[in-house]
Amino acid sequence: IRIEPWLRDPQGRYFGGNDMALTPDALIRLGEAYRTGGGGVVSAGWIDEAWTPRTRSPFSRDDYGYGWFLREAAGLRVAYGRGYGGQMLWVVPEAGITAVAISDPTLPARSEGHARLRLTLTPEGRPAPSP
Repeated sequence: IRIEPWLRDPQGRYFGGNDMALTPDALIRLGEAYRTGGGGVVSAGWIDEAWTPRTRSPFSRDDYGYGWFLREAAGLRVAYGRGYGGQMLWVVPEAGITAVAISDPTLPARSEGHARLRLTLTPEGRPAPSP
C-alpha cells in the first residue's frame, strides 16, 4: 500500500487517518489485510482491539472502535471506515466481503453521500442490490 505525501501538523507529526488519499486499490488491500487477519500489515491482536466497540457515533449511531465504525447486517459483524465526501471501506469477515465506494471528495464529511452509502446484506450474508 503506497501512501502519497501525507500531511503533517506544525510539530511534524502525521495527521493519522486524515488526508491519506488512498486509492480504491489501496483501500481494498487494507480491508483485505484486516479481513484475513493481518497479512503482515497489522497484527491479529490489533484487529481485535480496533474492532472492539469503545464508544458510539452520535451521527451514525453505530459503535466505534479504533478507526473503525462497527455494526451488524444480516446477523454478521461489519467494520467500516468513512472518508471525507463519501469514500467508504466495508469489511465483513464472516461473509468474505471487502468492498470500497468512492464519491465526490468535495462533499462535506457529513453529507447525504455518507447516509446513502450503507452496505446492506441479504439474509444469506451477500451484498444486497442498491435501491
